[in-house]
Amino acid sequence: MESTYRNDARRLAIKRMYEINSPLADKVTIPPIFIDSIIKALYAINNMQNALVGDTLRQIFGHTNFIPGSDSTHFFSASNNPAGAFGLKQVRVTVDNTTPWGAQWLSGNYNTTSNDSVNYLINTHQLKVVLNQYQLYPARTIYIISSPIAINATALAKQFVNFSGVGTGNAYQLTSQPAGNGNRINAIFTNNTTRLSYTFGCGDCPSGCTFGRTWTFNVRTGTDCSVDYIAVEDWGSPIEWLTNPCLNTTVANVLCPPGSATLSTNLSGSNNSYQWQISADGTTFTNIGDDSNYIGTSTPALNLKNIPSAWHGYLYTCFTNGTRGKLTFRIRFINTWSGTSDSAWESAGNWSCGTLPDSNTDVVIKGGTIFIILLPECA
Repeated sequence: MESTYRNDARRLAIKRMYEINSPLADKVTIPPIFIDSIIKALYAINNMQNALVGDTLRQIFGHTNFIPGSDSTHFFSASNNPAGAFGLKQVRVTVDNTTPWGAQWLSGNYNTTSNDSVNYLINTHQLKVVLNQYQLYPARTIYIISSPIAINATALAKQFVNFSGVGTGNAYQLTSQPAGNGNRINAIFTNNTTRLSYTFGCGDCPSGCTFGRTWTFNVRTGTDCSVDYIAVEDWGSPIEWLTNPCLNTTVANVLCPPGSATLSTNLSGSNNSYQWQISADGTTFTNIGDDSNYIGTSTPALNLKNIPSAWHGYLYTCFTNGTRGKLTFRIRFINTWSGTSDSAWESAGNWSCGTLPDSNTDVVIKGGTIFIILLPECA
């Protein structure tokens, strides 16, 4: 989680500093005090047990997308404005070659110039300076300045603007936000609470996204980091909601092995054709037919029966008239510790499924003391 949400928290921390006009907003190093509560809230959402939305958000936001030139983890903006993506790694600076330090940079000396302030920034933050691929001016040179770690790139750009030989408009952060991308995480702070909203955009996103969905939560970051699911809101073109497969929702079906469940498509009606498909790797889906595990593979409702725990994580979806529905179902096997029998792990009565968890089952332990007896190997 730390690697996945590290830079999300830093973007939101920068946004918050500017929103409240904090004097720390001009610090190149992002103060930890602004990061801590945000990253706790992001962790809390990732760990929540609400199966209806938890799996969907983890699928959309809970994985890494490493972007060239940065270690940002998501194609994600902290605001509606693309400029609010808040760059964390790079700044573009155009420097006048006639200044002493500009001439030294042009010769490749980036660390020990005649400008002590420039030297301080470069050496303190271990910044790397390289020539921009394209040069546009005869007497000025464009450089790309990169940090090895996430920093407040907006604050770094402001520092360079103030140096002789740069000036207003000649230094700015570089963001990794793709043009028109609709994915956003927003945070609103009150006493002891962080309200997080996750927005996923679809449709014609280069033009601003034409439809999408927003999930909203309250996280009690001042106490136990518990999560309240507030609402989900759909927006945009009604026609695209029916036909565009961009925004699929993953619903977790929690079972005890061997499990049974009924899955229903969200595209139904008379004179329709249906075909259920399965994926074991989350990428390739193949058709299934009725057998000892499936009934109704060509109907709106698929009945699963005697599903083994080895199928944990399998995905199911239904094609209606050749169109994939927006619902994808993920099989999960969960066994929760109750401790109602005694304190021994190996007592089946202590588990919600009435059997011991196996290697394919997620184990949930909410509290209590558990004793595990390790038996010696047989000679």
